[in-house]
Amino acid sequence: MSNGNWLTTAAYHESGHMVAGAAVGWPVGEIWIIRDGTDETGNAQARCGTYWHQDNEPLNWVVETYGGLIAQWRYPGRGWPEYAKEDYEHIRIALRAAANDVDQQVRLRRRARRRARVLVDRHWGAVEALGTALLGGESEYAPGCHRLWPHQVQRVLGTHGLQASVAG
Repeated sequence: MSNGNWLTTAAYHESGHMVAGAAVGWPVGEIWIIRDGTDETGNAQARCGTYWHQDNEPLNWVVETYGGLIAQWRYPGRGWPEYAKEDYEHIRIALRAAANDVDQQVRLRRRARRRARVLVDRHWGAVEALGTALLGGESEYAPGCHRLWPHQVQRVLGTHGLQASVAG
């Protein structure tokens, strides 16, 4: 995948996490993408700072995680499966924390995926705006690092009708 397409897909993916997390009421943090060859595939790292660890509802953990995956796949440039390995592991951990029964885990996963899809669809304008702002947020001090600070994330989400508190 070319660098530009990777960055755009990563921006939509991380924006999807942020929007889904904010939509379930989590405080927002910073969101960033850096292409520096430091991950296990030698490609890049991208993170968003929603604060799921403050929420004891496993359904919300899974919804927030699926938000990134759904936004990534909804974006026309699409993504690459290996990018989402960590997300799928987070989903497995949350499902195990929620239910011991495999059937219950399957039902919870389906419910969370449907909810995430609804939230991403409802707030697609916020996903696009946040992704665009993130792509425009390349640091002059750290070339290749695209970052939005929590107050910037909050402002973008607010302009699209999604009120979010800032963690901290």
